[in-house]
Amino acid sequence: MTSATTLEGQGFSISAGTDGVFLNAATEVTQTDVTADNGVIHVIDSVLLPPDIAFPGTLVDAVSAYPAFDTLVGAVVGAELAGALAGTNEGNGYTLFAPTNAAFDALGVDLSTLEASALSSVLLYHVVGDTVDASTVVGLTSAPTLQGSSIAVSVVGGGVTLDSDVKVVRTDLRTSNGVIHVVDGVLMPGN
Repeated sequence: MTSATTLEGQGFSISAGTDGVFLNAATEVTQTDVTADNGVIHVIDSVLLPPDIAFPGTLVDAVSAYPAFDTLVGAVVGAELAGALAGTNEGNGYTLFAPTNAAFDALGVDLSTLEASALSSVLLYHVVGDTVDASTVVGLTSAPTLQGSSIAVSVVGGGVTLDSDVKVVRTDLRTSNGVIHVVDGVLMPGN
């Protein structure tokens, strides 16, 4: 299966690979096939939320609530960017393209070995200095980042791809100071 519809009426995506099974790219299935009298249970590591939900906190608060973003949160704290991403950017908000732990693992780089300036550059390349909803992203060819360079944006097969190989897998997680789009890879400036 690549997707499923909930009793609530909305769906979620399902992806499976060597790194596990994920729902909406950020929620990992940690145990499968727990049988019950009236069905089966699959245990997941976080709460699935409808796509139109708004988080009460900032971008950092929102990703901190999900274990699937622990590497991202650790990097943001390590680069001392948490305070900057808690602001409102002069009322415009931010857009965060948030890589999951699996995306950082696939990168194969120990983030703790990066100098603070290099880590900050990589992280700021994931942030656009405005709130850009998915409906706007699909009409863009590029988006300027806080790092100073622009991310290339293309629509391929009905989905959004960034810098030719990173796919947006979940969109429009709204926070008090912007919007989060979950991505399946780490964007690298200059690539």
